[in-house]
Amino acid sequence: MHCIDSIQTVGSDTVIIGWWFEPGKQIAECQFVDGKDRISLQGYGLASPDVATIHGDGANHCRFEFRVPKVEIYGHLALKLKTDGTRLIPISSREDIRDQVEVLVHYFSHGQYFGRFKLPEDALVKRVDISMGGLNDGEAYPVAAKDCSFDQKTTILSLNPKIRRGWEIDRINVFIHLKNGTLLTLVDISNHAREGMAPYQIVQRFFDWIDESQEPLSILELGSRARSGNTNRGQFSDRHHYTGVDLLEGENVNIVADVHSLSDYFKPDSIDGIFGISVFEHLAMPWKAAIELNRIMRMGARAMFLTHQTWPLHDKPFDFWRYSSESWHALFNQSTGFKLVEAAMGDEAHLTSTLQGSATLFPDDSVCYLASGVIVEKIGNTSLSWDVPVDEIYRGSYPH
Repeated sequence: MHCIDSIQTVGSDTVIIGWWFEPGKQIAECQFVDGKDRISLQGYGLASPDVATIHGDGANHCRFEFRVPKVEIYGHLALKLKTDGTRLIPISSREDIRDQVEVLVHYFSHGQYFGRFKLPEDALVKRVDISMGGLNDGEAYPVAAKDCSFDQKTTILSLNPKIRRGWEIDRINVFIHLKNGTLLTLVDISNHAREGMAPYQIVQRFFDWIDESQEPLSILELGSRARSGNTNRGQFSDRHHYTGVDLLEGENVNIVADVHSLSDYFKPDSIDGIFGISVFEHLAMPWKAAIELNRIMRMGARAMFLTHQTWPLHDKPFDFWRYSSESWHALFNQSTGFKLVEAAMGDEAHLTSTLQGSATLFPDDSVCYLASGVIVEKIGNTSLSWDVPVDEIYRGSYPH
């Protein structure tokens, strides 16, 4: 996790202010790296009570104030850890060059990496390096000319090099050296690209809505169990009251409950905000869940959910539904006591049939969407009910 608060020119230097934090990780060395130089930096470990408020006492000293002896900078911060490689933070002192690389393709297939990137209009590519770490820590190697093409007219860069055994798609870093000396650093490529997609922006707007509230809110997360070690508790200030709910016991679970019977565990009109990520596809009766949500939410309370319009079967037999953006209107409407604030699909994917025929030979430009998100607001109570017990529907147990 990191945040760049400001990049300012001070005399002949550039001052970079922000913070970086990963639980249990310690930084051994900090550098600024661009297309020409590698500069050692001092200034990490400053007091950060604001960050600790959200991420805990381990984040008490994770702020930095780095001074780079250059007026204009294009490159990245390389934070070398004591035990776990290097973390990179792309940096540019010019607003007009930040986030100008559009990710078109980023995936592995049969031991080969495929990447396509739309570069800034005036870009001229000199060379490209690919790495599982930093540019100067022994992990990086140049992409051969036969595996790299750049169309100057469209400024689209295409890469298809073989990858080394054990490399992971989430840790691929691409370093694009331009002929004018600029270094474009692409890290956390897929997640960074998704930040601009509508469903993921819905998630962020919901979190911002909570953060902007001056009053303490009662927040409920559905499906809060830290199955992969990650939680969303750190998204919220301590002034809010967070409760994690899950069908099974585990880390980050305060109450074990089924979403279909939330009103058995929470008082009516008691919750200000509810959210769930990758939960609604696992609800046997989402219409019943909508009624339960209405019962425990205060008037004006909001709920946010992110799920899938298309996704492989998972966590069987508890994988029930997929949602288009129109699906949300069927669940959250005036009759169930809700106003739909916004809904969107995004994160394009393509389907290929194993047994193709005329009906399943999908055109190249046909798409499905991996993500579907929604924000709804309670505008009234509902008299609807659905008195079907989930025990009549569930078969087996939810996977651990």
